[in-house]
Amino acid sequence: MHTHPSRNSVLPVVLSAAVILVFALHYFPMLSAGNILRWDEYLTLERSSGFAQHQDWFTVFGNQSPSFHKPPLQYWLTAALLNRGVDLEFALRVWPFLFGLSLLAAVGLLAHAMAPDRPWAIPAAVLVMSGSGLLWNYSVSAMLDTGAAFFATLAVAAFLLAIRRPRWWYVVAVAVGLGSMQKAPTALLACVVAAMAVAAAGNSCGAPPREIVRNPHFRRSAVLMAALTLFWPLVQTARYGRSYFRIALGHQMHERFAPTLNLADFQMQWWDWLRGSDFFLWLPAIVAILVLPFMRRRLETFVPALLFALFCAAMTLASGRIFDRYLLQAFPLLAAALGAALALALPYRPLAAAAALALALSAGQPFQTVDSLGLEKGGIAVFIPFLQDFSHALRDNETPVRCVWGEKWGRIYPAAIHHYAGNGRKFRVIQGPDQLVKSGHPPYRGICHAEQFGDLAALWAGLHVVAECDDMVHWVSGDTLEAVKEKGP
Repeated sequence: MHTHPSRNSVLPVVLSAAVILVFALHYFPMLSAGNILRWDEYLTLERSSGFAQHQDWFTVFGNQSPSFHKPPLQYWLTAALLNRGVDLEFALRVWPFLFGLSLLAAVGLLAHAMAPDRPWAIPAAVLVMSGSGLLWNYSVSAMLDTGAAFFATLAVAAFLLAIRRPRWWYVVAVAVGLGSMQKAPTALLACVVAAMAVAAAGNSCGAPPREIVRNPHFRRSAVLMAALTLFWPLVQTARYGRSYFRIALGHQMHERFAPTLNLADFQMQWWDWLRGSDFFLWLPAIVAILVLPFMRRRLETFVPALLFALFCAAMTLASGRIFDRYLLQAFPLLAAALGAALALALPYRPLAAAAALALALSAGQPFQTVDSLGLEKGGIAVFIPFLQDFSHALRDNETPVRCVWGEKWGRIYPAAIHHYAGNGRKFRVIQGPDQLVKSGHPPYRGICHAEQFGDLAALWAGLHVVAECDDMVHWVSGDTLEAVKEKGP
């Protein structure tokens, strides 16, 4: 069955656009408010600033060295604004904000793919997704997660539409390619799962798999997708060898999501995060995504349910550290499913949007404020003048060091130290007071917590405090370094 836009879909689409515009106007003034707060937001600042500093737009830098932890798309976009002198907080937040608004539109598109003959599913899904406090928390931030969620959701929606309307394969290609350059190849993995579902469904999926593969639009888009997806890995491998794959795939993906089969190691905190994040909004959405494949026996309803099940399994079995923000990859699937279910179940179809609005307002958090987002919290902003003074004092012959042992080593985020205090110099990282002599040559100039400085001063003579700020110490050594001699009885 081919689905085409009709006049019946005009009002739902216009309403959806109006809803997104309302949220854009509500949150836009917050983009310059307060300070950036999170560890990873300072990583975005450091990495985005590194392109111009090193005059190299094909390497992401961290602590003045090539970093392979994340690809460059959002860093490039942010750097373009920073280089034009745009307000710092605005430049860091505006792209996640635009990705967040685009994610709302992609959720509507996914709901349309799941229920193409129910256009009121579109605004219903948009309104459900708008109830996510997590969405707005990360849309008004410098994080990469809204962009990753947008490209993954767009890729899945376009994939389901492309089965019957092949020109959508180009959208799949662009979404997968840019998604791989945003954070992680989530969009690619989602489309691989969808492709496996199509192969398993055979002719019952709406178009025979052989016909899909032979379609010229599919073939051309496959080339485009491969070019976009492989561009950054190939450039990095050509420049830096196997280090890229060892860190980008090994450290960032395999070590974190390699499944554990030990029952005692299963991670269920994601369920606690879900329950604590607008649970009465997402509970009916979970029911909807599980029930929809039985309401409509179509690939378009089965694939999102399968992806949600695999997401839950991956979070449970992950052997590395996971974070609540990963839920943003699953919420669009749930929102689209609930929007489609409401449009299918309610007799008067505009009621779907009304019911979704009621859910978002009563069980969700669509209209956050500067206070509820915590944007006016100080974070580590109090340390910025302290770090800038360190940068001004740092001499060419001094080795800059920072301490990373004990419980308080992350009081100032490493990326903030590198960005504000480094003055273009690479910080040496010491994991214990005895490592100071292994971190370069004296004189040393360092940043440590007061307890860490006490450990250093107890071992090495001639360390002098230059400045202190909230238990953090800026210190300097002499041109030579000697161990403290043990006192006799």
